[in-house]
Amino acid sequence: MNNIITIDGLACSGKSSIARSLAHLLNLPHIDTGEIYRTIALEAIEKEISLKNSSALAKLALELRNINQSKIIHSEQIARAASKISIFPELRINLLQFQRNLVFKTKLNAVVNGRDAGTIVFPNAKYKFFIIASIEERVWRKYLEDKTNKFKKINLKTIAKIFHELNTRDKRDQNRKTAPMVPAHDAIIIDTTFKSVKQIVQQIQKIIMGKKFEITSKPKSN
Repeated sequence: MNNIITIDGLACSGKSSIARSLAHLLNLPHIDTGEIYRTIALEAIEKEISLKNSSALAKLALELRNINQSKIIHSEQIARAASKISIFPELRINLLQFQRNLVFKTKLNAVVNGRDAGTIVFPNAKYKFFIIASIEERVWRKYLEDKTNKFKKINLKTIAKIFHELNTRDKRDQNRKTAPMVPAHDAIIIDTTFKSVKQIVQQIQKIIMGKKFEITSKPKSN
């Protein structure tokens, strides 16, 4: 039984948090494909490989065995680097099987989030969602990721910088020639603007349960 749930979407739209919470609720493995690209980006930086050297980056992808789970891959530096290298077709092709193997190990029962999980990586996934949010909402979420900003006077310069970075990332992801970030033709688009992760997860749960979701894998051990 194919119970793959893909959750793609814009940067800071909430897709990773939604996917993580949904996986926990359904007792399924969670795979964040973005972490795979961040792992490659971090390795390239540590090995002093140019982020423009597509051949060397593609080779790193073939050598990848594990996803880096350290906090550093969630830094803004690594996020920007991962976005830059994700445009290279050879790198994306070389990572395809790695991503699919992770899900094959779950017996096709997993929640997978990314940019092209439902269009390229798992086009036959049973449940596909594409998460969006207004640019203003996403900028504000990004701004508040730095928890110190909650206790400071609003810094308009920082907000303007985040706005520019998100716009640049959106255009790069949406306009790349290989696997552009677009909703799958059969994906359900969900707008998270002004909504909590809990609200969205409940909405998705209701949708997939209405499609007779069945769990065939063994429950995860805690």
